[in-house]
Amino acid sequence: MPSMLYLIQNSDCDFYARKAYDKRQVLMGLLCPELVAVFFDSEGNLLEVQKRALPFKLKRMGEDGPFDIYDGRIPEQLLQWQKAMGFRPATIRVKMFFLPEQGIGIEDLPNHFREFLEDPSNFDKEEREYYPGLINEWKKEESFVLWWAKDYYMNKEGEIEST
Repeated sequence: MPSMLYLIQNSDCDFYARKAYDKRQVLMGLLCPELVAVFFDSEGNLLEVQKRALPFKLKRMGEDGPFDIYDGRIPEQLLQWQKAMGFRPATIRVKMFFLPEQGIGIEDLPNHFREFLEDPSNFDKEEREYYPGLINEWKKEESFVLWWAKDYYMNKEGEIEST
């Protein structure tokens, strides 16, 4: 039985989904403090992960705070790498994967749905009545979660529904 393929459309925001000149599918973006590209073959199989250090140091917001991801030099670095790969617009189709080191991947259910299914007794009465319908609707609609530095709730067409 073939593995399910998940469609991911380009967000032009936190991650980019495109095809490279060599026909590999690519999911790429900033994962502080470096740029990351995840490559898939035409069948949606994970091939490799490439990382690129930024040629400048990202500032932190506060002493130990998060990186300033709004540094205006970042888009140019992404664009240069995309041009080198011959990026062209495309909705990519990939099989489920997860890269724990990077926190990138696909899951069928959001964390709170999985937690509910693992132990409904941890939820109040109203949630125990409400969640089964929500979970069934989620599955029926073939929604999924794309992780790229945060969770993106995606519809079956690969569009971001919410974060």
